[in-house]
Amino acid sequence: MRRAELLLSYEQRAVADALIAEFDDSEEAFCRQWTGLTRS
Repeated sequence: MRRAELLLSYEQRAVADALIAEFDDSEEAFCRQWTGLTRS
């Protein structure tokens, strides 16, 4: 039972990390695009 809980939390953490990484990438791209627009 304990192992199943740990496995589930590990999978959830992996999914959360992937979502956070995806958000960070899109946020970074947005900032780069925004600074490019304001600079020109």
